[in-house]
Amino acid sequence: METKRSDVRFDGQEFILGLDVHHRSWRVTIRTMGTEVRTMAMPPDPRELYSHMSRNYPGGSYRSVYEAGFSGFWAHRQLVDLGIANIVTHAADVPTSDKERRQKDDTRDSRKLARGLDNGELNAIHVPTPR
Repeated sequence: METKRSDVRFDGQEFILGLDVHHRSWRVTIRTMGTEVRTMAMPPDPRELYSHMSRNYPGGSYRSVYEAGFSGFWAHRQLVDLGIANIVTHAADVPTSDKERRQKDDTRDSRKLARGLDNGELNAIHVPTPR
């Protein structure tokens, strides 16, 4: 019997998302069970990220992280409203190898964020209320 993609469920499985956020696009790394599944570019839209995850990894739980910076906290609020357990972390607190420091790019940044969250190495900063 052939299994259809729509029959595959990920109930109870946790997915970790490292987001390197920019105005025009996001680089997203997806990890689960200690393994990187995929790194992709996408529009900077929390709803589109949630839609992608729900469509491709239905039933899973999702945790994400991005670095505090120019983009503020609007994405954090929308991710949380969609049911994604997001944190915002301070860039200086993200564990970084010497190679990652010397060869900086969006893909490496999203990968190290996902890996840091997966390994429990990242702390959330305080996110102020919109007011």
